[in-house]
Amino acid sequence: MSGRFAGRAFTVAGRLQLAHPLGGVWDEWYLALEDGRWGWLAEAQGRFLLTFRHPAKAPVPPFEALEAGRPLDLGEEGRWTIQEASEARVAGAAGEIPWRVDLQAAFPFADLGGPHGAFATLDYSEMPPALYLGREVPFADLHLQGVDAPPPTAVRREAALNC
Repeated sequence: MSGRFAGRAFTVAGRLQLAHPLGGVWDEWYLALEDGRWGWLAEAQGRFLLTFRHPAKAPVPPFEALEAGRPLDLGEEGRWTIQEASEARVAGAAGEIPWRVDLQAAFPFADLGGPHGAFATLDYSEMPPALYLGREVPFADLHLQGVDAPPPTAVRREAALNC
């Protein structure tokens, strides 16, 4: 599969399917860009998140110190909000992946949200943790060849309840 994003062509080289401890699954597509960079396109909960590995210039806190909803300052990379700190289990893999895939292996991760659709992941499968920076992208902006648009997802609503 191939596509184009922000004027740069890419080829999908591999795919990981990851399982969440609460039962959900999501896909991570490993992309080879024409400019020599490699990135990840996550397809999760009706969203498409494009990220690239980025050297963390500020110390990354230990996984045990993370709590959803809390702010996280990553120095030059900015201030983020911890959206989730959980564990992923490798449920399947295909194609080219940049490491030896261990099916059923589990690793901690944290997803971070920033302004204007900015997105980051801290991958605690290695030490120090790997930082991936990117953003949410509309499906149409990927210009995927030979792929139908995904079905529409439910509209996300927020509510406050007094209990």
